[in-house]
Amino acid sequence: MGIQRFHNWSMRNKIISISLGSIILFSLSILVFLLPAIENHMIAEKIAVTRNVVQTAMGSVIRAHALYQKGQISEEQAKQDAKDALRELRYGNKDYFWIHDNNLAHV
Repeated sequence: MGIQRFHNWSMRNKIISISLGSIILFSLSILVFLLPAIENHMIAEKIAVTRNVVQTAMGSVIRAHALYQKGQISEEQAKQDAKDALRELRYGNKDYFWIHDNNLAHV
């Protein structure tokens, strides 16, 4: 019992096979072209959000440092203010910021 040639198939089988072939080709084109574009867009969006949150965190640290340089607060108070600001700052669901000193020790 060999495989019949396409022109010997019944009309019903021809319609089903052409439909399935079209669905498979369409699905493959989505996988090949659309999904990578969506993935790239999502990664770019995540990078932009992370950049904005990091800029906010840096603003808190820069502000504390500026107050210290103006002599309005002590160095220890500036460090504590920066730590307090970052301790409360979150991004995403549960991501947070941390500080390392010059010796790569976690502050």
